[in-house]
Amino acid sequence: MVHEDHHLRWFQLAGNGRDLGRMRPDSPSAAVRRVGRRISEIRRARGITQDQMAEGLRCATKNYQRIEYGQNVTIKTLTRIANLLGVTVNELVPAPPRPKRRRGAD
Repeated sequence: MVHEDHHLRWFQLAGNGRDLGRMRPDSPSAAVRRVGRRISEIRRARGITQDQMAEGLRCATKNYQRIEYGQNVTIKTLTRIANLLGVTVNELVPAPPRPKRRRGAD
């Protein structure tokens, strides 16, 4: 499969020649949903409401809620959210889940 081989080759190049195995490219929509869930998780752990976050971002609460529910967010907004929560941008971007290993796949 040409398409799959292209992605595997890209990951091998991105890994500076290291074999990164059968990693699959991450789904953009799944990545955005994970970021939104992570933002929500940290916000709740800090006892901050969505209204307070919206106020800090100077946007409507509904617009902030869309971010937590998986609307695409710019890096600029992600940085502002990280600053409000007192974390780094990296802490808001969880790694994609590892592919499940199939039985007998070794």
